[in-house]
Amino acid sequence: MFFERFIPRSAPFFQYFEQQNEILQRMSSLLNRVATPDYHVDEHIREMTTLEDEADKVLTTIVHELSRTFITPIDREDIYAISNAQETVIDSLTLLGRRMYLFPFMHTRFPAKKILENMEGMARLEGELLRGLSRKEIPGSAISDIHGMKENCAMLLGVGLSELQDEDAVSFDMIKQLIVWTQLYDKIETSVDQFASLTDTLEQAILKYA
Repeated sequence: MFFERFIPRSAPFFQYFEQQNEILQRMSSLLNRVATPDYHVDEHIREMTTLEDEADKVLTTIVHELSRTFITPIDREDIYAISNAQETVIDSLTLLGRRMYLFPFMHTRFPAKKILENMEGMARLEGELLRGLSRKEIPGSAISDIHGMKENCAMLLGVGLSELQDEDAVSFDMIKQLIVWTQLYDKIETSVDQFASLTDTLEQAILKYA
């Protein structure tokens, strides 16, 4: 037992990354469901809250392990950057889901729905990037696919905001809807930007170690 303290040790950081990504994928899937209100919206929000708590625990574990691990599979700053970037996206999706839950919708807007579908696809592709990083390989077309989805999201966001500007506010309820959707599109844009930051972080790490 005494000598174990002097034996170099590592921790399963890539497993932790995978746990974060699984939460991220589940979060983005639930967000899509929240955007289409049904009788299970309350359940979706509760599950998102639970997943956020799980993500916080994973991040805490990563930070703790970094403080006591002698050997790491990649540089410590890269481990922290990747885990923090994933946590930031998860927090952003949670906030967006809560905003959608709090504000009633007259209908789900097509551009917003397509952006959320793109984000769900981006979450899955981030998992491919993580697996590529663990193998120290460039993972096929995942990087370019994510960038393509981000560009598509930017186009859809522009369409969505243009639709809001073109609508006639003929009632007080319509005015409220326009205000709500303007705020939601702002939060959606933030989430897309967080996905892009995560992609940049993973891309830099992959190019560094591949």
